[in-house]
Amino acid sequence: MSGDEQGRTGEARMVRGKTEAETCALNGWHVGTIIEGDEGYGPTRIRITAIGERIILARCVSCPGKVCRESSWTLTCREWAEVSS
Repeated sequence: MSGDEQGRTGEARMVRGKTEAETCALNGWHVGTIIEGDEGYGPTRIRITAIGERIILARCVSCPGKVCRESSWTLTCREWAEVSS
């Protein structure tokens, strides 16, 4: 299933900031936003649960082989895109 079929809201490339929090601000992502990225092992969807001065917390919505707990996430290892819930 392609990203579009899975609910990606646009084809715009992710804008990267100096921190995870800045990346969220630059892309218009806020608490509650669901984003999806694929590091080559299948898509991972996370819901942003908190945005600090530098880091974000998120909970897996759909993560192959992962336990879905809230934890800090880095946004640097994948291209992330907002998806509809």
